[in-house]
Amino acid sequence: MAYKQHFIEWFSGKQLPSYWDFTQIVATATGAMYDGVDGGYRITTSATSGARGEIDFGDKRQFDLASSECIVSIRYDDTNYSRVMAGLVAGGGTVENQTTSNHYTFGLQSNENLSYLYTKDSSGNSSTDSGVDPLTNWQTAKMASNGSDVKLYLFESGSWSLKVTKTTNKPTGNGQPYFGQWAPTAAVSWGEINYMECYNQ
Repeated sequence: MAYKQHFIEWFSGKQLPSYWDFTQIVATATGAMYDGVDGGYRITTSATSGARGEIDFGDKRQFDLASSECIVSIRYDDTNYSRVMAGLVAGGGTVENQTTSNHYTFGLQSNENLSYLYTKDSSGNSSTDSGVDPLTNWQTAKMASNGSDVKLYLFESGSWSLKVTKTTNKPTGNGQPYFGQWAPTAAVSWGEINYMECYNQ
């Protein structure tokens, strides 16, 4: 019997497990476990426009972008402009402009008060909003990619609710778990994740 890859991370404890790689991409970004109720792993960016940081598996891409699912629970800084994204990507640098590598990710943008499904394939990238304002609360999302489309579900009132079925820019190739935070303006901001689950179909 062939067992398919299945990964679960609760982002709890004193520090991030060593299999995650933290990368500070522009200006100053720091990452640490957040000391608070239901706190997870928080990336905080400096008051520099474009500051960003991310964590991933150091390019260990064990998941099929065209046949996998990923569940994430994230929140963001709703005081200053913040963009936070999580999902499966073929490489790093996704949080800045979604054009770097093939991926499907779930993202929050505080300046627009919306949550999005982002995808990229070899022809380009695009996003579709969920129509849901995440406010300052945790938002739990499930993304399912099957080669024909990528679906986004949000966990609402105890069950999964389908919000987006995206047939454009369907990613292919192999991906790694990813979480990133970006400060588009010159203000300190943060993004946080407290759960991620990824598995091949």
